[in-house]
Amino acid sequence: MGNYVFGFLSGFLMGYSTYLAIHYAIHVFKMPKNFLKIIWEHHLTHHYREPDRAFGVSSPLWDYIFGTMPKNEWKKS
Repeated sequence: MGNYVFGFLSGFLMGYSTYLAIHYAIHVFKMPKNFLKIIWEHHLTHHYREPDRAFGVSSPLWDYIFGTMPKNEWKKS
């Protein structure tokens, strides 16, 4: 990668740090009552209902692309 390794490494570390922060927040904080509730429910489906589906932590986009959307989402309240 030559001199590009420094840009790649810093970008990778920032992206991974952002992923870890979002993942931590989803597990630690109370579920919000706004548009972020969808992300919380989607991720909790992965951990507590369908561990082989719903891999998206910050967005369900990749679950649509790879066909890993959960069959049963949480009941809408």
